[in-house]
Amino acid sequence: MKKSRIISGWHFRLIKTLILLNMLWVAFLRNPSPIESIRSLRKLMRKRDQFLGNHRRHKYALIDGKYFVGFGIPKWPSAAFSRFIDNQLSKGDQEQLPILDTLIFAVTKKCAFECEHCFEWNNLNKKETLSREQLAAIVNRFSHTGVSMVQLSGGEPLNRFKDVLYVLQNSPRNIEYWIYSNGFALTSEKALLLKEHGLTGVAISLDHHEEARHDSFRGVKGSFRKALEAAKHCEEVGLAVCFSFCATRDTSEERHLRAYAELADASGVRMIQILEARATGHYAGRDVALGNKEINTLENFFLNTNFSKDSRHLPAITYHGFYSRRVGCIGGAKSYVYVDTDGFIHSCPFCQQQLYHALDQDLYSLLQEHKKNGCAEFAPAPKLVQPQKLAV
Repeated sequence: MKKSRIISGWHFRLIKTLILLNMLWVAFLRNPSPIESIRSLRKLMRKRDQFLGNHRRHKYALIDGKYFVGFGIPKWPSAAFSRFIDNQLSKGDQEQLPILDTLIFAVTKKCAFECEHCFEWNNLNKKETLSREQLAAIVNRFSHTGVSMVQLSGGEPLNRFKDVLYVLQNSPRNIEYWIYSNGFALTSEKALLLKEHGLTGVAISLDHHEEARHDSFRGVKGSFRKALEAAKHCEEVGLAVCFSFCATRDTSEERHLRAYAELADASGVRMIQILEARATGHYAGRDVALGNKEINTLENFFLNTNFSKDSRHLPAITYHGFYSRRVGCIGGAKSYVYVDTDGFIHSCPFCQQQLYHALDQDLYSLLQEHKKNGCAEFAPAPKLVQPQKLAV
């Protein structure tokens, strides 16, 4: 298996051109008029410039023969990438039914860790309520809402390893699948089976570049070493890896962020996701919100690492806070929803408000109403009917 790497220079420019041609082709399939296809693509580019301005990428991640812009966007070339672009073009149509890009789906309550920031803290290690058939049914239902990516979370999804394999084996192939994992139980054998069943990548939780600090944050000694071993196992079988990092006041400093990115690079990890500490779950009632100083540091790190030529060797950064402060929350059925371990839909993993069930027979109309109201944390919850679940 070829090792993953960051590409730049002529290689990057060539792939960027091919990706643009792919996007133009998708636009042309929607509207055979060449002029209208170009216009719709330009409109999409202008939308991007609303929050990134004149910043331009100089790199992609090359993993197992596929190219990645960053975590949260499907690999190219793939059916999932074309589906993702088609969805972005569809969102400009006023008559278009609501289109989701991503489903974040908690498939298990089980987890042996005691993570400092866990948003599912109050639901952990209770009895499972969804069968593997219901898990697969939910994924299949959401495939009809346009999702191009499904992220399986928990709890720790590897605690339902056979059920995860079942979901992957019984779900559509034009969607990209990832799991969130602490990596502790991710052996080379499991990594290979996940790859063979259609998984694209693993978002491994790593919350500090220092072993003792990470182990303390996760509540399990040895979790740092296991996370790095899991990344190595994934690399060996061609699974993409993203390190997922919860930024706190203590870790949102330039020296920590740079050391973290260098560790990821040395570990063969080409993508990093930054989440902000939120006062929910295990952090409920605590003053953990980042201040302006920390946010400015994170945003500068995001911009410099992604768009500076001096940082072309470092992993691509996905930082949701940067986008939400410019275009608003993309949860609340605007771009994604979160489905909890009982099958109930939330605006996002942090809102902690069950709205309706993923197996409700009127799922699509409920998503429409949900999208109108937006994220439940910033707007009144939609008036929803009592769920009438489908039999599975």
